[in-house]
Amino acid sequence: MPKIWWRLADVSPLAEHAIHTPTVNAPARLLERAGRLNAMPGLIFELDADGDDTLASTGWPAWYGEDGQPHRAYALTWRHPATATSGSYDHAAPRGDYLLLTVIRRDRSIPRVIDTIREGVQRKHHWFWVDTTGRWPFPCGTADHRDEIVPDTATWIPATVTSRAVHGHRYPALVADGYLGAGGVLPRFTRETAAEIAADLARLNEDGELMPGEFPTMRFDGDVAVISWQQHSLTDERVLEIDRCHRDAEGLYAIGAYQWTWLTTVDQDPGQAHDCLSARTLRYVAHYGAPGTGQAWQCFACGEQWSYVDGVFHPLESGAHLLTPEQCR
Repeated sequence: MPKIWWRLADVSPLAEHAIHTPTVNAPARLLERAGRLNAMPGLIFELDADGDDTLASTGWPAWYGEDGQPHRAYALTWRHPATATSGSYDHAAPRGDYLLLTVIRRDRSIPRVIDTIREGVQRKHHWFWVDTTGRWPFPCGTADHRDEIVPDTATWIPATVTSRAVHGHRYPALVADGYLGAGGVLPRFTRETAAEIAADLARLNEDGELMPGEFPTMRFDGDVAVISWQQHSLTDERVLEIDRCHRDAEGLYAIGAYQWTWLTTVDQDPGQAHDCLSARTLRYVAHYGAPGTGQAWQCFACGEQWSYVDGVFHPLESGAHLLTPEQCR
């Protein structure tokens, strides 16, 4: 899975900031290697303190967020806690940490990065990607849908999933075993289930007791699922398309992948005890211990706290916890 994916709506403002500010302020580690290129506007491609891939503008004066930190666009990628791996780039070569927006490639058929971004905005695309395989400068592009969800080696297992985005409705799905994204699992649905999701969202948006625009909308444009949000003001109402979900090679749809937090759930009798392990509803929280010998996990469905030590899951009452998940944050 060579591509790193961002929301184009997050990347485009940063690129325009870098283009239109008076000067460029590239990090020192890039200035040593980029030579004359350091004077060109660009996007800094780096990991934040939590290990997430981000893009930030080199423009100066800098763009800061409300928290006083540089404004960033965060990549939306998978994590696999059991193997401590993720879809993030390793950033081993410092020169690869710089996306130059205006440089002209020797192959003139390849547009400048800023032109790629602007064309994507004009075409109403939703995603921006960087392909980190091969040599720098890395290829990049935009798309109206995301065609990579998890690595090809992932195993898909049946599960029942739910999300706040669908008001807690439950749906059968295949989820990527052990992979997490957007704070939850990554499911795929049949066309019939996707149509059921669309119908449920339509009913939610027609419910007069709910706030307008509280839930997304979804419709089919041929075989493509189109996901939108309603925006309301005192004077008007409009529908803002946020994603398109194409049917994959197996005829399945990754509805809401990396945008909605999907959680696995179980169908059970009210008096039946929930089995977190069998239901596969445990989510990784953090490493803990000295020196980091355990992992804190928590159940999506019932909230029970677990630890993962020496390859074995232990419930809270077993005493295997060194810290609670809250203390790991």
